[in-house]
Amino acid sequence: MKVNYLTLLAGATLVLLSAAARADQSAASALADPEYRVPDTNAVPATTVALATTASTAPGTMNSGSSYRTDDTATYNQDSDPVQDFIARAGVWAVHSSGSQTEVGQYQNVRQSSPFFDLDGIHSDGDRTFDLSLIGTDNDTDDARLHYFGPSVEANIDYQRFDHQLYQDSYAGWTTIAGANSTPGNNFNVMSHDNLSPGTDYAMRVQDYKANFHGQVTDNLKWYVNTFGMEKEGEQQANAVAHCYTATPATTGTYPAPFTNTGGPAHNQCHAVSQAQHIDWKTNEVEAGLELRLGALTINYSHMVRDFDASGDQQVYNLYATGSSGYPIAAATYSLAGYNIVPNSLTQMDRLKASADLGCDTNAYVLGYLGDTTDQLNWMNRHYSGGDLRITNKSIKNLAVTAYAKAYADHTDNQSETLNSLYPASAPFFQQGTLPGAPPGSGDPGPSTLASGVNANWQPQIGRDREAVGFDTRWRPFEDDCNMLRRNFAVVSGYEYATEHYQNATYYILGGTTPYTAPSASPGYPYTQPDTIKNTYFVGLEEKWSAEFQSFVRYKYITTDYPFVGVTPEDYWQATALDSALPQRESRLEIGGTWTLCDRFMLNGELYVENSSSDGFGYAPFATFNTNSVPFVLSAWWAPTPCWSVNAGYAELNSSINQDIALSALNAPYTGTGGTNPTPSPYPSTFANRSEVVNLGARYAWTPKLSTCAEFEYVYALNATSIPVAAGGGYNLGTYSLVDSETIRVSVGVDYRWQCNMSMFARYNYYNFLDLTPVPVTGGTSGAINTNMSGQTNMFLVGMSGKF
Repeated sequence: MKVNYLTLLAGATLVLLSAAARADQSAASALADPEYRVPDTNAVPATTVALATTASTAPGTMNSGSSYRTDDTATYNQDSDPVQDFIARAGVWAVHSSGSQTEVGQYQNVRQSSPFFDLDGIHSDGDRTFDLSLIGTDNDTDDARLHYFGPSVEANIDYQRFDHQLYQDSYAGWTTIAGANSTPGNNFNVMSHDNLSPGTDYAMRVQDYKANFHGQVTDNLKWYVNTFGMEKEGEQQANAVAHCYTATPATTGTYPAPFTNTGGPAHNQCHAVSQAQHIDWKTNEVEAGLELRLGALTINYSHMVRDFDASGDQQVYNLYATGSSGYPIAAATYSLAGYNIVPNSLTQMDRLKASADLGCDTNAYVLGYLGDTTDQLNWMNRHYSGGDLRITNKSIKNLAVTAYAKAYADHTDNQSETLNSLYPASAPFFQQGTLPGAPPGSGDPGPSTLASGVNANWQPQIGRDREAVGFDTRWRPFEDDCNMLRRNFAVVSGYEYATEHYQNATYYILGGTTPYTAPSASPGYPYTQPDTIKNTYFVGLEEKWSAEFQSFVRYKYITTDYPFVGVTPEDYWQATALDSALPQRESRLEIGGTWTLCDRFMLNGELYVENSSSDGFGYAPFATFNTNSVPFVLSAWWAPTPCWSVNAGYAELNSSINQDIALSALNAPYTGTGGTNPTPSPYPSTFANRSEVVNLGARYAWTPKLSTCAEFEYVYALNATSIPVAAGGGYNLGTYSLVDSETIRVSVGVDYRWQCNMSMFARYNYYNFLDLTPVPVTGGTSGAINTNMSGQTNMFLVGMSGKF
């Protein structure tokens, strides 16, 4: 019987919470803070949770930071007298929503009203301390935390659960085929779609826990045990695309339900199938270790075990053509094959770390690790190991130098079991028929066929060996100078040389003697991935102009010889392609600074200018690209009076990619059999991305008992691609990948302390998500905005808090 450790941990935590009485200062003041974030929300965006759970208490005194603190905080004594404090808050959310709730309610329940509560308590007798909290944000979100500190053991335990609404891909602009996998037309009807689960809402329940324990064995020996677990269970949209999907009824075999075919001329197209899939993913991790201190030497050893279990997943299937006599498919056998298969896995790792002072000016640090991951679907073992040695020396006056060497290797055992022995012909995990192989006579085992059991072997997996050496320096030439500007000036620099060697990275490419001649009947052209060599240079200047103002400028440049490329072997409609998104040259300029004019004003700004490019390594024209990215961040905080606190921020990112791609499969009709389509020509294409974020916030204390707060956030995101298809139906493929959205969040609230230990609060949150993506049609777009994902929600919160 399997044990749900999340449930057991939650129950144990709640039992411990029932013994609580009071709350500690950090927890109480944090929950009173309008900037409060639910602890350890993992994948939950902080802005979303903050707007949903802000519930501070009565006004008190303004501290020197940007947050307005309250008087409802725990009381700490300076001696060992017992300490007990308790704070409770409770309220109710009233919710009204319209439109799609997928984005506005991605991590919070905006579909129905719900209660809100939190309990915080601390109890200490001077030797043992219990610090605990229990939070219920809405019907679907909870968080429980316990921190215990005793004479010999310290424990931190945290449990949370929340719902995650999942995006449903509508395939806007694709031809929807209701109950039929065929579409009359010409060869340029390139996009069709079947939705086998229409009207399904996709969401999953997420639960996770962390439990960390450590203590003393002796004065010099410590032990620790860290555990982590997560479970994701629910419904997701399982998408699969079958390229070269023929519209002609199968000449051998039939289309099994729910796949059907109404007949029609033979055409080839990209066809997508989507359907609901129930998933249940469980991850549990335990790491145990010892740390020994012997004077200036510290040694740490740990062993980690991580188990991932997806055996509760529902199996979904797609229809594939598994045999052909040329392109397009003229005769094929159609069969079902499973997709979206997530294997169970087991990972183990041993780590050994040590650090020591080698004299007065030198410190050394070494790390070594060894581990493996077992894929329990195909029983392949991935082994990895590595090490890192760093030595820092400060014997030269005003100069600190760190030299390092590191290595990493990962390799997979060759699979001795044949595909047939692991997966008989009735298994749903692979399509039945020809599997990827290489042309006969090339030295490769050749095509593998499950049904017949001929050469049904796994191909060796790519292995990697990486080594790097380098150094970092920090030089303060005027550290002893009386002049403050010269004394605080620093120069930082560094260099790294790295290599990467590959195993099993030889491919046999159709095309005669060079990769890009027209396909022929020759055995194939062998291509072996060369070793990658990378050089990284870094230099920077830092200046602390005063106690209030400091700035920096840094520059990094990276050159890479022969980055790893992707290879498309055995492509019967075009010559083989080499492609890569890894650059040969990268440069990054960083400029920034922080100005604290006084203890009530702070300004921070950073600007980055990034560029990367590749010339196709001299032989891969589809890997030619140039990218530019310019991120910018500016933030400020100001408290003009003890009653006012104002913050503002602006961030912008502009990036673009110019890359040559191949469109021959869509541009040119099929002209023969056996793969005589023209060699694809590189086509220049542009990818543009832009995002903007604006946020404003303010808090004002009208009286010692009454305060108000407000927040505003605006986010704009654009991801545009310009990839036309000139011939045929005039499709603009860029419209199918366009992302254009706008988000607005507004929050206002009031807090009132009507008695010494009792407060009331109210909040209003507004969240609007607008999908600005136009609907694509033949030859461009319709001009109409796709509103499938647009939605709004209004949330009202009223509640009370009390200190006991």
